[in-house]
Amino acid sequence: MNNSGYITHKLQALFAQRTYQIACAYEDGNDANTLRGDPVFKLGLDHRPLDTDNHLASAPTFANRHGERSEGG
Repeated sequence: MNNSGYITHKLQALFAQRTYQIACAYEDGNDANTLRGDPVFKLGLDHRPLDTDNHLASAPTFANRHGERSEGG
């Protein structure tokens, strides 16, 4: 089980990342794993593009957020 205390992505940032992915024809949520370190995506989402310590969200982060929403009603 993942500890939500390790997730540092704000909901607005997750929404923006997912929207960019869909707009660029990456409909599959698993693509987040590949794109989380992509400099162009990071730049578009106000992250430093070459910063290797500050990646975008991964696919499991999206899955966890979706699960939280589903369980809550």
